[in-house]
Amino acid sequence: MNEKKNHRIIEPIQGDPLKRGVTVKNGGVNFAMEIPEQGDAALLLFPKRKSTEPIEVPLPPEQRVGDLSAVMFPDEGIAQYAYQYKIDGKMCLDPYAKEIRDGLCHIVTERFDWGEDRLPGYPYEETILYKLHIKGFTKQAGSKVRARGTFAGVIEKIPYMQSLGITTLLCMPMYEWEDTLKSPVLSMTTDYGETGELEIKKNFWGYAEENYYFSPKAAFSHSKDAVQECKQMVQALHTAGLECVMEFYFPKGTNTMLALEALHYWKMEYHMDGFRLTGEGVPVDAIVHDPLLRQTKLLLDYVDAAWIYGDKIPAVKNLAEYNDGFCTDARRFLKGDEGQLASFAYRLRRNPATHGVINYVADNNGFTMADMVTYDHKHNEDNGEDNQDGNNRNYNWNCGTEGPTRKNGIRGLRKKQLKNAFLYVLLAQGTPMIQAGDEFGNSQKGNNNAYCQDNAIGWVDWGQAKKNESLVEFVKETIAFRKQHPILHMQNELRIMDYKSFGVPDLSYHDDHAWHMNFDHSSRYMGVMYCGEYAKLEKKDPDNMIYVAYNAYWEPHSFAVPKTPVDMHWYRVLDTGAEAVREVAQKGPEIQEEQEKVVQKVIQVPPRTVVVLIGK
Repeated sequence: MNEKKNHRIIEPIQGDPLKRGVTVKNGGVNFAMEIPEQGDAALLLFPKRKSTEPIEVPLPPEQRVGDLSAVMFPDEGIAQYAYQYKIDGKMCLDPYAKEIRDGLCHIVTERFDWGEDRLPGYPYEETILYKLHIKGFTKQAGSKVRARGTFAGVIEKIPYMQSLGITTLLCMPMYEWEDTLKSPVLSMTTDYGETGELEIKKNFWGYAEENYYFSPKAAFSHSKDAVQECKQMVQALHTAGLECVMEFYFPKGTNTMLALEALHYWKMEYHMDGFRLTGEGVPVDAIVHDPLLRQTKLLLDYVDAAWIYGDKIPAVKNLAEYNDGFCTDARRFLKGDEGQLASFAYRLRRNPATHGVINYVADNNGFTMADMVTYDHKHNEDNGEDNQDGNNRNYNWNCGTEGPTRKNGIRGLRKKQLKNAFLYVLLAQGTPMIQAGDEFGNSQKGNNNAYCQDNAIGWVDWGQAKKNESLVEFVKETIAFRKQHPILHMQNELRIMDYKSFGVPDLSYHDDHAWHMNFDHSSRYMGVMYCGEYAKLEKKDPDNMIYVAYNAYWEPHSFAVPKTPVDMHWYRVLDTGAEAVREVAQKGPEIQEEQEKVVQKVIQVPPRTVVVLIGK
């Protein structure tokens, strides 16, 4: 060991290679690191005084077990040092580091008092996801939080999220990742051909090839202690009755053991309620069969239930499918494409017994909901790739003109289409997801791939919240309505059968004639009736009958209100064409006298409108 002046530490001994990273235990500190291909390596220990040279601890090949090198310092005081590795002359961070700050790895010794922290434990049918980027969520000045763009900033927004009615935060990556992206740019032509330069961009989203999965992102911390602040955020969410699900991106070639250990660490150390797993390197088999994660929410790009479970039904439904199937079909139906009715009907009722399904019409990878009804084409020029990046198939409709407009007719239609889309998501079986800011019309100016936009384009624009207050209230109203009616979020898939002899099926379809549905290629409208007898309210009384009329056509359409074995009155409770929000949800599931009673057997639904009736 190369010992520097005034820095005397106890000579290390052979450590435990099985405990990768740094482990503080029994009065000592163990360092374990993979050194590939028998390379020359050393551990560098940095005292607190930055001006002091680091202490270099050689890691010779003959002291390694396979490719793992481990040293143990009997003196626990060594935990006060920051550290790095030097491998073949190159400075390297520890991929297992628990905290990375100021370009160095730090050893976490401070314990966090979780108190009586309890995970809310919402099943998928009761979950309402709200996806956000920790920094982008509150970085804009209009967010009106003190600690903008941080874990602490999210804590300040908890009352807002509670008022919205969501149950679960889905956070984009919040571990350390490589912030810069390098892409080749052809810049000039010489006698020898074209030569390239590397363009440096900001990796805002966090889907990186180089990641440090065990360390919370220091840039997301308002204080200097990202570890403590991240835990405080999770604890505050749980206290407020909200879950925290974290997104992990595993690129191709990710080590299976590292991925599993990272998930275990965040589960145990940060009390995570679940994980969304994406990337070519997700070790699906190992993760879905891991006993520690058996009751943890796991959101996968695709769930092959037959491969995972065979013909069995799992005791706990912890897996969920997160893909754009619902998004594609719902958007195409919303804009009035032909041949989408049957697919849309399937998406509305889909709810497998083996796993959950995540339903959304907007994700970070794509247009925001407001941009979905404002632009026909992507506008990614600010990304510096000549608008060549991003998905070209988005199924948008700008309602008549490209971009912002002052025409009241177009603006009114866009607002109605947003309400329609929210009802598509929130009245479907399965688990709804809202992208943060969509509830008040957040825009990215037509950019459908804001991966490098750490600026006003990629941040949530809270200035729209006041301007679109009525839309926010509509979303709150619909979320509350969904929660109050269990027939809209059943544990098991509805069968379209009267299997309990109530006189009507649990789910039925209707058109201009009751009990008849036209699924022709040209059809763009559908009435859906839910029989509340198949679901129980908290008082064990049956739920109400609910009828939803979807008209995605550009002309009015008549819907027959079906006759049921028990005579009842139907009341109009939600209407995307109405100017005011009906406060049925805030008043409870009981019918209010001032609500509009539907007397006729046929209701006329205006163009591109959704109407919800409730029967009593």
